[in-house]
Amino acid sequence: MQSLGVTADFTICRPPVRFGAINFGQGLDIARLTVAGWIALLAAIPAWCANGDYTNFPAVGAGTPNFTGSPGMAPQAAGAPGRDWAISIRTVESLTWTDNVFLAPAGQEKADMVLGLALPLGLRHDSARAKLWVDYTPTYYLYANSREFNNLQNNLHSLLTVAPVENFFFVDAIANMEQSYISPSGPRPVSGSSITDNRTQQTVLGLSPYIRRENDAGWSYLVRNDNFWTTYSGGDFNGVPLADSTSNRFLVDAKSGPALVRYGFDYTYERVRDESLPTAHYQQIGRVRPILAVTPRINLSARLGYESNDYVNSYSGKVYGAGLDWTPTPRTKLDSFIEHRFFGASYGLKFNHRTRLTAWNLSASRDTYIGMDQPFQLQPGTTAQVLNDALRSQIADPAQRQQAVQQLMQRAGLPPSLTQPYSFYTNQIYRSQQVTGSFGLVGKRNTASLTFLWQDNVPITTGGDILPAGVVATTSFRQRGVTLAFSHRLSGFSNVTLSADRVYATQSSTSGAVVQSDSVQDTMRLSLTRQLSPHTDASIGLRWANFDAIASPYRELALIAVLGHSF
Repeated sequence: MQSLGVTADFTICRPPVRFGAINFGQGLDIARLTVAGWIALLAAIPAWCANGDYTNFPAVGAGTPNFTGSPGMAPQAAGAPGRDWAISIRTVESLTWTDNVFLAPAGQEKADMVLGLALPLGLRHDSARAKLWVDYTPTYYLYANSREFNNLQNNLHSLLTVAPVENFFFVDAIANMEQSYISPSGPRPVSGSSITDNRTQQTVLGLSPYIRRENDAGWSYLVRNDNFWTTYSGGDFNGVPLADSTSNRFLVDAKSGPALVRYGFDYTYERVRDESLPTAHYQQIGRVRPILAVTPRINLSARLGYESNDYVNSYSGKVYGAGLDWTPTPRTKLDSFIEHRFFGASYGLKFNHRTRLTAWNLSASRDTYIGMDQPFQLQPGTTAQVLNDALRSQIADPAQRQQAVQQLMQRAGLPPSLTQPYSFYTNQIYRSQQVTGSFGLVGKRNTASLTFLWQDNVPITTGGDILPAGVVATTSFRQRGVTLAFSHRLSGFSNVTLSADRVYATQSSTSGAVVQSDSVQDTMRLSLTRQLSPHTDASIGLRWANFDAIASPYRELALIAVLGHSF
């Protein structure tokens, strides 16, 4: 069981942030210009906010689902209608006894008592010219027998959107901190209180100016420039530091107004640079998409375009395919496409369906991705996301629904994340094929959720490794995982929660000869949660974990007591 309200299973996070520079042309340093623009933007926010109309509104700009996930997840700062600022503060104290704090093999276990002090903070701002969303949880762990390992771990998800020119020009700024494993086949700790060398922290900073407009005739367009800086801290491999990276993306998307036949156009240019590699890589792709409205609920589209990249050698070639969008009911939606790309077939599928008590989600894709994309692409769904979808039919108002999700999670003792993170350190660009899904059920006395992930990865570029250069050259790896969580309300103040998950990883390496390593990790949690007052809850729980692998197998049993209070 994880600590109530805590989303911080992460290593020490106070790294010196180094901003790599990518130059497009002589004398033009995009990275430094965008950092300077970010600073100027933050300095000007109070003036924009002061001149804005302080009323709630659906959204500012287009949003940034690709690098923030789903805004508004726990801990929540749900405000009352008409309020432009909302703040949530919660304290969580956990006491954990573990028989294997270092996750060591049999015969080398060391027991310890660990005190965790967490302060989940949530901040929301909603006005006509600015929108701010911040969830930050610092957690300090103190060890009774291993005091030299006392550490502060941070978890941060934040998004700032401002509109210097209303309904036209927007700027998004993000700062995220996510857990990342160094090796996908190594031990994966299920709690921040565990001590392991196979964990690092990935910090992503982003700045994205863009323009977006839709005229009265329904024509719409988006022009966007994404700039990201990724750093790692708190981990290395045999003394080799983990390399930072930068990414720049420019995209254009336009679509004609509603008609029997409408047209879409998209273009994307992306450049990625990793400090451990001698050169940067780029790819660009442009498409024209004729869209036929077969019925009011069914759209068919063609995808015709051209692409180029320098991942292995210089490549350029045609892109062609088709797409289908189907909305049979307001509660059911299917978006899909398939097309030919330089690596073969590429496809994407998103299916969502909900009933009064349940929510179903299924996604499938075959595409390229970089290491920075992992926290957002390798996530079947957080607890809050699954419950939010399940409650959508019962609670229409987003703020009230978010507040209900937070209260349900605290009352039931559900962990913020349904699964262990699947992300890992890499300086490689991959062709990834994956399927993810989730199911959520919210009843009067029972709450259940199920998530799964299947992923197969093959490297595209020739210069990168999963582990730092000179250690091992990995050709491919595969991950599979499933998690089930069930909570039953014993009374108006007590809940019992049981969760179980399994993660299976296969990693193939070449270092003179082909080497394959497999690992299986099973985790079970059982907890009893009691609401002591409207703002205070407590829980006791049991956690069992077993990691089966040739290298570094371990087994752990832990007892946890948690006390949480919301202000």
